[in-house]
Amino acid sequence: MKTLHLLRHAKSDWDNPDLADDERPLNARGKRDSKRLADHLRKHPIKVDAVFCSTARRAKQTLKAIQPVVGAQVTEEPALYGAGAEELLKSVRRLPGRLDSVLLIGHNPGFEELARTLLPAKEAAPSFPTCALATLSFDAADWKSVAPGKATLTGFLTPADLRG
Repeated sequence: MKTLHLLRHAKSDWDNPDLADDERPLNARGKRDSKRLADHLRKHPIKVDAVFCSTARRAKQTLKAIQPVVGAQVTEEPALYGAGAEELLKSVRRLPGRLDSVLLIGHNPGFEELARTLLPAKEAAPSFPTCALATLSFDAADWKSVAPGKATLTGFLTPADLRG
């Protein structure tokens, strides 16, 4: 059994048009949402063997908020920035077999497209607002066996779920 957690970065700041896209930081709402997610994960932990995070500033800031409660080894992965579903699936299939549960922190539209690809056609893929966390499970012995339409959505959490 393999488990893939997809976390879209929290809400970013668009106030400075001179910043390159990958340099945009989290805005105030993004900081609050990532803290709320960390608080939720502290109370409802997820098992994560490794974290792979986009190199974009907003993704790394989202990681910084949750890393103390996730507690897994982190690798910055440039391929997660701007990747579409096909590239993301290739990255997933290259994950080491010894890892059973992996957290990817990245971006839309790639994460939403990947979820749509991996879930059965009859199961609607969720839309991914910023700071959304989806958990997909696979009945697979290794990551190479992860195939389109074979995932089960076992969890989905958005900032709205945590605002109470």
